[in-house]
Amino acid sequence: MIHSKEVYTEVYEVLKGLDKQMVMRIPEQILQTIIDSVDEDYKVTIDWNMPLEKQNLKEETLNVLGWLNLNFWAEGEEKIAYQQQYLKNIIEQENSQQLTKTSFWQSFLSKMKK
Repeated sequence: MIHSKEVYTEVYEVLKGLDKQMVMRIPEQILQTIIDSVDEDYKVTIDWNMPLEKQNLKEETLNVLGWLNLNFWAEGEEKIAYQQQYLKNIIEQENSQQLTKTSFWQSFLSKMKK
């Protein structure tokens, strides 16, 4: 679930700059949700001469675009590579969260012992 109308707006602006055939690969219901959720007051300018990750887009926007790429645009070897990277990222995130929880509890317990 996307948490910000600004994210929908940024995704929509990127989609407007893509080839129509790519955009049409996105299921109509998803595309319509993006369009209906645009924040008209939030202005975004995409510089197509610069990579998206170098622009001032929200991290969640890049995640949504990555999800769209994985599910609707990538094919063959590219899709397999994205799936592997996605799984690796999930594992790293879970390990990081576990490490944070462990560090928190170790810190908490050490303070309790004092």
